[in-house]
Amino acid sequence: MDEDVQRIINEITEGVTDKTYLIEEDAKTLTKKSEELDDLIRSTKEKLGSLVQKTLNEVVILDRAVKDCLNQVKGGLLMAFGEYVKKNLLSTIKGQIIQITKTTGLEGVRQRLVEEYSGHFKNDFKQVVIGWIEEILSDNMVVKDYFGQYVKMNKGLNVKFKEEYIDTEHDSIKVGETEYVANAIVNHLKTSVGITMAEAKVSRDDKDKIHTNIKAVEDCITAFVATLDEKIKEKNSIFLDSSALVIGLANAINTSVVRITHKDISANFLRSAVAAILAALSGKANQVLSELEAFAGIEASEIAKVDAALGVAESLNENLRRATNSKTKEAGATGFYNVDEHVDTILDAEIGESDPGDGKVKLEGVLSFARYRRSITLDAKLKSNPTGTKEEGQLPESIGAIKEEAAGIFIGHITSGLTALSDKIKQDLDTITRAITASANVVKDNLLKFRDDKIGNAAKYTAIKPNTLQKIHENFEELRDPVAKALDGATDLLDKFLAGADKHYTQIISDHVKKDIQKATNKLTTHARKRYVESIKFLLTEFARKVRTELRDLPREIDADLKIGFKGFMKDFHVPLTNDLSSDDYTVHKLSYAFKLCFGPWQMLLEREIDRVDKEERKRKNRTPAVSEVTYTKRLKSVFGALDEVLMHFTGKNGYDRDTHGKLDNLEAAIVGLKPQDFAKQNTGILDSIAAQSLLAAARVGRLAKITYLQP
Repeated sequence: MDEDVQRIINEITEGVTDKTYLIEEDAKTLTKKSEELDDLIRSTKEKLGSLVQKTLNEVVILDRAVKDCLNQVKGGLLMAFGEYVKKNLLSTIKGQIIQITKTTGLEGVRQRLVEEYSGHFKNDFKQVVIGWIEEILSDNMVVKDYFGQYVKMNKGLNVKFKEEYIDTEHDSIKVGETEYVANAIVNHLKTSVGITMAEAKVSRDDKDKIHTNIKAVEDCITAFVATLDEKIKEKNSIFLDSSALVIGLANAINTSVVRITHKDISANFLRSAVAAILAALSGKANQVLSELEAFAGIEASEIAKVDAALGVAESLNENLRRATNSKTKEAGATGFYNVDEHVDTILDAEIGESDPGDGKVKLEGVLSFARYRRSITLDAKLKSNPTGTKEEGQLPESIGAIKEEAAGIFIGHITSGLTALSDKIKQDLDTITRAITASANVVKDNLLKFRDDKIGNAAKYTAIKPNTLQKIHENFEELRDPVAKALDGATDLLDKFLAGADKHYTQIISDHVKKDIQKATNKLTTHARKRYVESIKFLLTEFARKVRTELRDLPREIDADLKIGFKGFMKDFHVPLTNDLSSDDYTVHKLSYAFKLCFGPWQMLLEREIDRVDKEERKRKNRTPAVSEVTYTKRLKSVFGALDEVLMHFTGKNGYDRDTHGKLDNLEAAIVGLKPQDFAKQNTGILDSIAAQSLLAAARVGRLAKITYLQP
């Protein structure tokens, strides 16, 4: 940098100190012409005018050349600064920071986290739930065992399952068909139960914090867990597998896998399987929710550190972009250090803005380029063909005076005047030369000061001042190793995190599932024991109540049975017949009387049997007896009436007359109408046997009467 500045200074000062310009040639020519004026007096007048004009033109060229050189110096400095600071130093740092932020660095990590973890929640959360249920159906041994028992039991009841989904040989869901059953479960939960399955509002192009997208997924799963747990805890039953939710879901699964609904289907094991599925699904959703909270909920988590590092890198990259962009005029860009603008401002203050050189030239107070620039008054008259007037400046006026002197005085006066004027011109030119040299030295000092204060001393023979480009460069160099180490550490950390993430989270999920299975097993075991004890208690209580109910009337029934039941009948029937029936007189009369005595217990037994059967039928069917049953009872009573008339006839008449035959026909007709088809059951044995034998008895009585009274 020192060599570049020295080269620029040498180019500026060389034209003033070493190289001879036309203005000096003109001055020497004027001096020589003044010495030779006596010999060339005639030609002086003609040549003087042209030389004066040429001198004036060269003064303008000199003024423009000086200003143009200054602008070239400023442009060269800006280019050198840009080449060294922007291209070599800041561009290298900017490129390294871009490597940090682009897709191969922290941005790639964030993009992967957002796309791979939360992206699949965006399109269809229903498919995520289906995947969870598929995993439960495939891996949960409790669910598989209950479902296998359900298939096995109903297969024994000749229930036909859909072979494309159910493997009846192994009593399980066919491999690869768990999605079908999972779909049936999810559709029922969503449409019939009303479980919330909203889509997560995430975007892969989102440039906000990672927590924004993770929070969207967390809200989605939270809504699902809340509605699912609410439905599970509804107060339909104290047991999960007998709740309306489980029964409805079991029916939906049964409908989807059974070909034709069977009335004898057994769904107890299926309900237990559904209860286990709901418990596992709730646990799975709560586990994912817990992982999300642990994943993005804490400030000090690994992903939060990645997010913070990315934010710092992006901010630093934006600051460097604005600092190295010469066209940065963005709103809100205050506070950023724009290198081009800062350097350009300093050079404008020390050298001046770009100037075409049109203006007045004056010599007073010309001590530096900045003051020289302020000594020029802009005037369109000096753009071309100057005349050497006062309005054009002191130097043009002095040179123009030569023309006036030459045109208006004698040759002798011209000779002395030219000599004096030549001295004055030399003096003026020396003044310009000293001013330019002094200004160049001032520029050099200012440039050296600018180098030491703003750029820095590359040779380091003095202490480097703060806030210089060299100090910034050293700070960046000092920052290079920590940043490189930090990047290497971040890369190693990310590699370790990504390498062990699968195994880590798989182990977490496995441990969680094992714990849930153990908890579910303990809970189900406790629940089963409780239900078993309660069932035994309930059955014993019911048995005791039933025994008390059944035995409450037993003493009375025993007593009644001994009196009017079968035992009473046998007791009454066992009456000794003391009458002598050997005599032919009154044989039928005596027989009828005796038969009536023994028929009384039979009639009481039959009436009681009819009442018993009628009560049992009423209790079993919970209805009034059918018409046929009522008719049968009436016909049975008509048999009693017809038999009673026959017996009374034989007892009173003691003979066979025309009424006897009619009464016997009535008895036979009544017995013929007594056909117990409606009573031919297990509890009507006595009635059926009596009805079957009564017709034969009636016929025998008729034949006996005819034989007794009509034989010759």
